[in-house]
Amino acid sequence: MTKKAYAELKKRRQPELEKDLSAARLDLVKLNAQVATGSAAKEAGKIQNLKKKVARINTLLATGHK
Repeated sequence: MTKKAYAELKKRRQPELEKDLSAARLDLVKLNAQVATGSAAKEAGKIQNLKKKVARINTLLATGHK
């Protein structure tokens, strides 16, 4: 996620962030399940990016972002 993408997150309202957070967590669960079964060789870097996105959204929500 680039600085530009993070700036886009900061512009969003809390309900939109919560929706993005649930979608990112769902994608993360799906990718982790693929890794556990051994079939996720083509999306190896996506897990790390999703974890960072979840952390950034959680940070925005924890700081009282409107």
